[in-house]
Amino acid sequence: MDVENYIIKNNIKLLILDCDGALMDTVESHYLAWRDTYNKLGHEFVTFNEFQKQYAGTSGFELVGILNHKFNYTLEIEKTVKLKDDIFITDYIQSVRPFENVLNLVKQSYGIIPMVVASGGETAVVNEMLNLNKISKYFVDIITINDVKQGKPFPDLFLEASARFNVFPHECLVFEDSNAGFQAAKNANMKCIDVNELGNIKNKKKLK
Repeated sequence: MDVENYIIKNNIKLLILDCDGALMDTVESHYLAWRDTYNKLGHEFVTFNEFQKQYAGTSGFELVGILNHKFNYTLEIEKTVKLKDDIFITDYIQSVRPFENVLNLVKQSYGIIPMVVASGGETAVVNEMLNLNKISKYFVDIITINDVKQGKPFPDLFLEASARFNVFPHECLVFEDSNAGFQAAKNANMKCIDVNELGNIKNKKKLK
């Protein structure tokens, strides 16, 4: 996909990138941290396949609430999310890397059009990932679940980004990987590109 021409043709003024699964290769690491968390609390967690298909892009707060209802668990949401974040930072975050083709797009766009990260993750975790990989400098702002009332598929994260930079929603281009993210972009009246259309993300091939 020719993203540069798409941006010009649609008069895009702000790029909004999801973090987990779109910019950063984190799905497996987050799954393992959640699995460890639930095991530590004496509960079973969902399979990786179910996590990837149904819950990718869902905020931690919403995920714990959904699973409490689904399995009749009574886990305290805030404490469970904090434990998961602690486990993720301690055991998994050091191995997380950006998808090379998405990072190439970011580098190509840097200084030409402003870019924002809009993530359903926690502020401390998202910032730590970006800082460890030395890529925070490319983004004019980092917006997380801690900055809005509702996570994806609600449009709050993306609308917060457009509001902060006084850009109309239809002038924003979102890069996402999950159904929740696609729906959030649609609900925000923003154009959206599935990062899988940028090339083979799983093999981290560079953009041509």
